[in-house]
Amino acid sequence: MLSNTAEVVAAVLAVSVTVVAIVVELAATRYSHEITRLFLREPVNMAVLGLLVLVPYICFLFRFLSPISVIERICRDAYRIILNARGSNVARSQRQVQEAIDELQDVARSAIQQGDRGIAMLVVDALADLLFDYVSIRVRLPQGWFPVTESVAIDLGPEHPHPLELARRSFNSDPRVTIGARDPRTAYYLMNLYRMSA
Repeated sequence: MLSNTAEVVAAVLAVSVTVVAIVVELAATRYSHEITRLFLREPVNMAVLGLLVLVPYICFLFRFLSPISVIERICRDAYRIILNARGSNVARSQRQVQEAIDELQDVARSAIQQGDRGIAMLVVDALADLLFDYVSIRVRLPQGWFPVTESVAIDLGPEHPHPLELARRSFNSDPRVTIGARDPRTAYYLMNLYRMSA
């Protein structure tokens, strides 16, 4: 939807600027080149041209809202929160990181539903990078960071399996699902991730 909106805005701006440029050029050619200066001195025209300042902002907005930027920003914020987890704010920091991971999960789920494998795989890469970054700073985190919180325990289920057991289950079920779906690209990607994490 965002790309459709971006295309419409870009098309409207492009057509508007083109029509104005052609009309001013035709008028200047037919009457006098003084038309161009008169056009630029007219306050209404300057106000409309002032709106063209919105073009760089619109470009920034579309870059800001691109899925790649959103995913990178969520991961960067989560990593910053982990780095700043200290003392009494550990529980709040854990909640914020969990919310960031949930947001990434929502992005991936939406991408999968829309058939956008590239974005879904980008989320997987981003989560892997966040995990590798987390492992590199894990020794510096306060002790209060490591106990399993109630919200995480609810996500794990009633039996609270060990995280390695969860990883083993995931490693066993994910390839089975991708092979069953006859999706060699995703199966290859998963195997590559397993190789990297080994």
